[in-house]
Order: sequence, then C-alpha cells, then structure tokens
Amino acid sequence: MWWTIAHHEPYWRFEFSRQTPSEAIASVSQALPLLLGDRRHADRIPLATESVARLAQTSGWEASSISSGVAWASADGHCTVEHSTNPCTRG
Repeated sequence: MWWTIAHHEPYWRFEFSRQTPSEAIASVSQALPLLLGDRRHADRIPLATESVARLAQTSGWEASSISSGVAWASADGHCTVEHSTNPCTRG
C-alpha cells in the first residue's frame, strides 16, 4: 500500500496503492473532515447521499463477493474497491 488513512474508534481504514489516481486520494481526504463530523465546509464539499453499492451499480461497476465482504470493479477493470466487514482482514 502506498497511502493509508485510518481511524481507531470506530475502526476504519482507507488504503491506496501506487496506481490509485491522486484525484481519488484527494477526494477522500477532502471529504474526511465532514465524515468525521466537522461541518464547517459542508457547503463546499458535497457528499453523495446514495450507498456505495448504488453508486457503483449506476456507474457500471461490477460487484462480487469476497471472503471478507464485497468488491467492486470498474467497467474497464483498471480499478477495484473492496469493503471488508472484518477489521482484521485486508482484501
């Protein structure tokens, strides 16, 4: 992993490989304060109201089950997103 952004309580972690577009890392880091409850710039950083599964589906991403949760792959196969429900498992 090239970048990791994590929080300990409640536990969550974002991991990015060196192939992750910098725009994706920037989007996560821009939205992070709002996701953590800091609403000072909420008007400038809109968050999606749809679930990740729905966003992936409407954008043409394919969902598949993995041992620790679910994974989505972009239509061109160049990008994957994994969601693990087990904090001790890396997908």
